[in-house]
Amino acid sequence: MLGMLKARFYRDSALHTIVRAYKAQQQVRRWHAQGRPAKMPHLLKEYVVQAYGRRYGLHTLVETGTFRGDMIVACGRTFGQIYSIELDPQLHSAARVRFRGYSTVALLQGDSADVLPGVLAQLAAPALFWLDAHYSGGVTARSASDTSIVRELDLILAQRAHAHVVLIDDAHEFVGANDYPRLDDLRAHLRSARPDLMLDVRHNIIRIVPAP
Repeated sequence: MLGMLKARFYRDSALHTIVRAYKAQQQVRRWHAQGRPAKMPHLLKEYVVQAYGRRYGLHTLVETGTFRGDMIVACGRTFGQIYSIELDPQLHSAARVRFRGYSTVALLQGDSADVLPGVLAQLAAPALFWLDAHYSGGVTARSASDTSIVRELDLILAQRAHAHVVLIDDAHEFVGANDYPRLDDLRAHLRSARPDLMLDVRHNIIRIVPAP
C-alpha cells in the first residue's frame, strides 16, 4: 500500500511532469534521427491528445484501448473527465487497481463498439476521442475482428448534436485489410456523413476535427 501511495504521489508531482518532458525530448530526438518512422513514441501521442484537447476547449476524453493506462496518467490534468474502455479483462482489472480512487476516471470493460453507446449518452458537450482499441498481438485482446473502428466511428459521427474531435492511432493500418477500411474510403464516408468535419493525417494519427 505504501508503495502504491508513493507511486501515485510521484505521478501527481511536478517532478514527474519534468521527467516526462525530458523523456519526451529524448524520444523526439531519436524519432527525428531515425527519419520519423510511422511508429510514433507514445509520449508524443500523449502530447498530441493533450494539445487537441486544449485547442478545441474539450474537457472530456474518451479512450478506446486502456492497455496499461499511460494515456490516462498523461491526460489527467488536461481533461476533467476520462472514460477508458478495455476489451481484455486482465488489463481492465489492472487499470482498476492503478486508478482506484480517481473520481474523474471511469473504466469500462468490453468491446468498445458495444460500450460506446452508453458513454455517448452521457456526453452533454463535445469530447475528444482517442481510438486505439485494436488487436496488435502480445497481451492485447481480440474480439470478433482485429478492430471495431468502423463501428466506433459510425457511432461517434451519428452524434450530430456535438462536433466531437476524433484522433485515431496507427493510420498505416488503413489499407483495406484486417477489418480496417481504406483511408480514401474513410475520407469519402466522412464527406458524405459529416461534411461539417474534416480529416487530416499527420505522424500516423488520423485527425477528424470541425471544418473551419
